[in-house]
Amino acid sequence: MRRRRIAAVVAAVTSLTMALAGTASAGPAQHQQDPVARATALVAQLTLAEKITEMHGIQDATHNRFVPGIARLGIPPLVITNGPAGVGPGDPKTQAPATALPAPEALAATFDPTQAASYGRIMGTETADLGANFLEGTDVNVVRVPQNGRTFENYGEDPFLAAQLAAPNVRAVQSAGVIGEVKHFDAYSQEANRFNLNQVIDERTLREIYDPPFQAAVQQGGAGAVMCAYPAINGTFSCENNELLNTVLRTDWGFTGFVTSDFGAVHSTVPTVNAGMNLEMPTGKFLDTALLTAVNNGQVSVSVIDNLLVQRFTEMIRMGLFDNPPPAKPIPAQADGAVSRSIADQGAVLLKNSAQALPLNPATLHSIAVIGPFAGAAKTGGGGSSHVIPLFTVDPVTGIKNAVPAGTTVGFDPGTDPTAAAALAKSSDVAVVMVGDNPASAVLAIATC
Repeated sequence: MRRRRIAAVVAAVTSLTMALAGTASAGPAQHQQDPVARATALVAQLTLAEKITEMHGIQDATHNRFVPGIARLGIPPLVITNGPAGVGPGDPKTQAPATALPAPEALAATFDPTQAASYGRIMGTETADLGANFLEGTDVNVVRVPQNGRTFENYGEDPFLAAQLAAPNVRAVQSAGVIGEVKHFDAYSQEANRFNLNQVIDERTLREIYDPPFQAAVQQGGAGAVMCAYPAINGTFSCENNELLNTVLRTDWGFTGFVTSDFGAVHSTVPTVNAGMNLEMPTGKFLDTALLTAVNNGQVSVSVIDNLLVQRFTEMIRMGLFDNPPPAKPIPAQADGAVSRSIADQGAVLLKNSAQALPLNPATLHSIAVIGPFAGAAKTGGGGSSHVIPLFTVDPVTGIKNAVPAGTTVGFDPGTDPTAAAALAKSSDVAVVMVGDNPASAVLAIATC
């Protein structure tokens, strides 16, 4: 009889403990659960208001790329940063310095998957070092319009090459314990009119040209997230395109992660959630009060929202964001900078070498002219979401002075006056001209020298 009473007490305590576990952060037993089962159990405990909150990001005086967590259930926030060329704008709004990596286009010029992995490792570890857990990179859109403002963020025009680099890059990002997102799905090849662009693309072209890098990032790279893009494909915007998000991405490729929108790429409520888009960024224009209204009107089933949240929480659990988030710590600036320079070296391409002018022989040079606006100050990276505040830079003039023997004269002209630049070049043994697309005077300097 006494044993029965003890057993009953133990059972009651166990039942109470399990019940309490549902209202607190996950305990060890829950940590051992299958991620899908654990995510499903968490979503079942959310109120409808909490579910809606988890369907979009927020922007305020402090946050820029941020999805709040649910503290009572131990659900951590999603702290996001951008970073196709190093850790760029993120959350909080004050951007922190990071390693400025070579343009991804230069990485592609290495033709080397091991370099792509080194590149991704820095992207991932520095994301974690700065306290974020989600990286909006890698950008694998195939270059179709050379004038596209984001061409430098991509891996060039070859789908096979881009695929071979995308997979190791994403794997390396996620090896740091952060979720790596591949973007922008699908066929995002120009910035002009990007918010209302409709691209008519037949299935074979889509599958053979635009999709291989994304497929490799998902199937070989294990990407935890995919960003849907601005353009409409064959009349339907990417973020509400059932054919892209459900048929191609989830059914054909077996993607089990979650889909976030590019900033402002969502255009609807009901079609978007029904197409399988998990998270609207940066705020909830369509997936906040409008989504709640759609649920109350019977246009969207709560079970659809549940499934979208389970997919995201499952990926976060798998990546350790619930239980073992990587700690923030100082970035190893010198070590990561050395890797960045090595990748840049490997990506440098010599197109022409008239009269075997290269390599330069320091022993025979007495004077060097360094010309161009980018020679006097380092020009690092692009703008917008790919902009990185470098931890340190070395301007070309200083770098050359540090490399040549003592007694070698290094002259500098910004190139704003073509006559003066040409005169400096003629009076020197060799001229090194630094050209770029901003300002236009850089082009004038090379044209007259």
